[in-house]
Amino acid sequence: MAIDPLLRDSFAHEVWANRAILSFCDQLAPEQLRATTPGAYGSIAQTIRHVLDAAAWYQHRLGLERLGWEERDEHTDDVAELDRRAHEVEARWERVFERPFDPERVIDSLPGDDPLEHIRAGVYVAQVFNHGSEHRDQVCTILTTLGIQPPELDVWAYAYATGRVQTDPAPTVRTIGGSAADAEG
Repeated sequence: MAIDPLLRDSFAHEVWANRAILSFCDQLAPEQLRATTPGAYGSIAQTIRHVLDAAAWYQHRLGLERLGWEERDEHTDDVAELDRRAHEVEARWERVFERPFDPERVIDSLPGDDPLEHIRAGVYVAQVFNHGSEHRDQVCTILTTLGIQPPELDVWAYAYATGRVQTDPAPTVRTIGGSAADAEG
């Protein structure tokens, strides 16, 4: 089973936005990647790593094995390594939905968690989108405080960048015996 068509754009946006912010950050200097601002999770690199770590954790909670780097809590500020991790997380989303997905399935929190919680699978899916957008926005805020115009990462930017929106060319005015300029005057 593939990702439900209703969720396809949501997952595609999540993947696209992670790629876009990583591509943008690949051009930053190391001191810029270490920059932060009040209210952000951490530095730019730490925040992006947190998004990827969390996505891998949510995949695990939805039934996949843990990824070694996520399980070992391996920290890195290396954009190339973060990009490699983003691709690894991306490739696993289809596997989450290989078998029928029941958003009402209850997933218990881990033994020893206090309090013990019973979480619907659909909540983890919703959290993937919310969590990623929230923290990518924090990265954009940090970039703005550095005087850097951040990339557009919202769903509309994704839709235009990936052809999910088509724009018709501007209409031309046709006149008989004159130019378009004559028709405007």
